[in-house]
Amino acid sequence: EGSVSGATESYDAVFANIVADVIIMLARQLKEKTRQGGLLFLSGIVESRLNDVLTKFGDMTQEKIIHDDGWVTLVYRK
Repeated sequence: EGSVSGATESYDAVFANIVADVIIMLARQLKEKTRQGGLLFLSGIVESRLNDVLTKFGDMTQEKIIHDDGWVTLVYRK
């Protein structure tokens, strides 16, 4: 169990498995909690919302996009 707002430091790996609207809303905090050089994993994104999420995280290095049965997982490096 965890929450972005409850995190007190940055981490080597940050995971967010929630719908695109919430990922977009928490984008700034998710980026802040990802340590420089660390990985950010975003999942729970439906294909139709992929571009919205990609736009919000365009300032990070995209490592991988995984498509699976209408769902997408994104992996970024800070």
